[in-house]
Amino acid sequence: MVVVVVVEVEVVVFVVVVVVVVVVVVVVVVVVVVVVVVVVVVVVVVVVVVVVVVVVVVVDSRSK
Repeated sequence: MVVVVVVEVEVVVFVVVVVVVVVVVVVVVVVVVVVVVVVVVVVVVVVVVVVVVVVVVVVDSRSK
């Protein structure tokens, strides 16, 4: 009986550890994806602003 209980406890501990590791990996992946999305959005905004500024400057300089 004792051996069976010990084995069950080890299995439960193993399952808990695996679940915790999976949760941590999922959280890390979600954080990385969010960071990548934020970086991409910032880069797109910067590129759009630069393009708009360049177009405005070129149009302004041609109109003078």
